[in-house]
Amino acid sequence: MQSRRLRLGLAAGGIAAAVLLFIVLRGEDGSDSSSTSTAAPTKITFRDGAPVGGVRKIDVARGDPVRLDVTPDVPAEVHVHGYEIARDVEAGQTAKFDFTATAEGVFEVEVHHLVNGGEESGVQVAELNVAP
Repeated sequence: MQSRRLRLGLAAGGIAAAVLLFIVLRGEDGSDSSSTSTAAPTKITFRDGAPVGGVRKIDVARGDPVRLDVTPDVPAEVHVHGYEIARDVEAGQTAKFDFTATAEGVFEVEVHHLVNGGEESGVQVAELNVAP
């Protein structure tokens, strides 16, 4: 009877150690902190008020890092719908985004021209597709 308890205790300890090792090796701590990926960002620049090359398609899996550098040619607010991340920039400045794709779905990245401190119509610059 004591031998059986010892075996069950060792098995449970082994499973717990394996789960802990898996979590540590994957680098997931359950937080929604910003990504620190070394991957190159998707760079989007503007000419004459429009994104050069048109709307970008960005495909990632849930949990992947997302890095965007958006440089409008007018004062603007750049934001990622669904993630509620926004940056105000002056003409020629770069709005940098570095986050983890935590929500699945299709999300627009838009640039709204700022006129007298207020947002004008938005221009879609990217479509972020986050797969499960």
